[in-house]
Amino acid sequence: MRTRSCARRLFAYRPLAVAAAVAVLVGASPPAQAQLVSSSGDVSPVFVAAPVVDLTGQRIFLGFTTAGVGSLGSLSITGGGSLTAAQIVPGVGGLGVGTVSVSGAGSVINLTGGAAFNGLDIGSWGTGTVTVSNGGRIACASTLACQFNSIGNAAG
Repeated sequence: MRTRSCARRLFAYRPLAVAAAVAVLVGASPPAQAQLVSSSGDVSPVFVAAPVVDLTGQRIFLGFTTAGVGSLGSLSITGGGSLTAAQIVPGVGGLGVGTVSVSGAGSVINLTGGAAFNGLDIGSWGTGTVTVSNGGRIACASTLACQFNSIGNAAG
């Protein structure tokens, strides 16, 4: 009878051992963060998240105001990701809210300009925030590529 009792106890503990092993695997450190350029919310043009996003010649708008309603839009470049665009406009219209974050060594926004659309236009009547941290950067292809940078372009 003791043999059966021990066998039952061992069997009863096996699911716990498996659960503990799963918990250890789930709690393991995640792999290093991949290079990524991503967006969320109200962003135009829409693009697929990727390590490198090339929107040369295009303006990126984040957070709009439509029919008196504001929206949120965000852009994030992390882990050495790279974004190229003519202009980035976080916070469009009186109620639009846009945020840009460039974080991590090698993470970069390359502004190439194009016609009258150049550089950063932060808070173009709306509310815009740009944060560059931990080795991230924003680079201009030339002086002309960023000649129209502005912060708080108009009341908003």
